[in-house]
Amino acid sequence: PGSTVQGGVTFTDLGGFDFSLASLRPDIWPFESSRTWMARTWDLAGTLVRVVFIALLASIVFLLTRGMVQRVADRALAEPLKSGLVGFLAQMLFVPVAILTVVLLAISLIGIPLLLFTPFVLLALAFVWLVGFTGVALGIGHRARNRMGSMGPATYTAVWAGVVLLVVPTILGQTLEVAGGLFRAFGLMFLLTGVLVEYAAWTAGLGALILNGLNAPVSRKPQAPPPAATPESGSPPLVAPPQPPQPPQPPESPAPPAAPAPDA
Repeated sequence: PGSTVQGGVTFTDLGGFDFSLASLRPDIWPFESSRTWMARTWDLAGTLVRVVFIALLASIVFLLTRGMVQRVADRALAEPLKSGLVGFLAQMLFVPVAILTVVLLAISLIGIPLLLFTPFVLLALAFVWLVGFTGVALGIGHRARNRMGSMGPATYTAVWAGVVLLVVPTILGQTLEVAGGLFRAFGLMFLLTGVLVEYAAWTAGLGALILNGLNAPVSRKPQAPPPAATPESGSPPLVAPPQPPQPPQPPESPAPPAAPAPDA
């Protein structure tokens, strides 16, 4: 009682710094977007050009390494999870191994000239990765052609079909983005799906190529025997032809009695 509290309130100007949550608003639907309709249209056009470019590169790779691509396709279709896991581990190990290799070459006198070949090594790795992706595209395209009733060996048509099928979710997502409005929500879902599908294809192709390089055996599922034809299928059931009657066999004659042993 009788005490007096003295003091004041001080306001500090932060130079216009905004703590508003509106500045953290993401640039996706249903929030307002700063990207125009023309920009989204150019994104769709760029994706179509990218599909054609990748398909052309895959065709060249298929021409140069047909057998290797076919083996990658067989491996990726037979063991997709195993190939994807191996490819993911290879990606995780690539950066630390590459950094360690560059450091070791840089601190050694003999390794310094070898650093000049780094761009060529990166190009070789990109080519190897493209071989794996081409194998996955070939396997998917060839299986899709077989489902549609187009039988025959794997060709460039299967490669192009596989590349297009892998990028279909991305194309659909960007098309819905161009449509705008409520379609942008579905477009976002298709875009995320497309990113995951393409990443899985590149990763599984790399893993299948590594497994083939290690000569790991391919685990194939046993194929079930074809079902027997029934009258409902339009073809008569397979029946074994009747056997011709056999003539009766003559009775066997009894064996002659054994001769008595002579007396000693």
